[in-house]
Amino acid sequence: MDYTTWKEHGAAKLVERHEVSATSVCEREWKRLFISKFSPVDAAERAYAFWLNTQPAKFRSGLRRDISEALRAKQTPRERLSATFAQARRNPVSVVASRAPNSSLKRGEM
Repeated sequence: MDYTTWKEHGAAKLVERHEVSATSVCEREWKRLFISKFSPVDAAERAYAFWLNTQPAKFRSGLRRDISEALRAKQTPRERLSATFAQARRNPVSVVASRAPNSSLKRGEM
């Protein structure tokens, strides 16, 4: 498959999956992906990640959960932190006890 055909397929997948035009990604990035022998589908995913990283952080934060199906199953650091706090609120004794030093040992005993 030549570069033009490959890019047309990749651009179509980019628009289909992420609604981002192929002209939003610089030509240098498309060429790098072609030379690295990515399939058009994989190149579209990488081109989307490249395009997303060129956007302001305020814009990216709203799209972060929509990057791919695989990322939707994983917890973000914020979700993990809120889950930890929720667990501490439900069962405060076990969280505190797990962090408390062993009180049964006195100094010098081991």
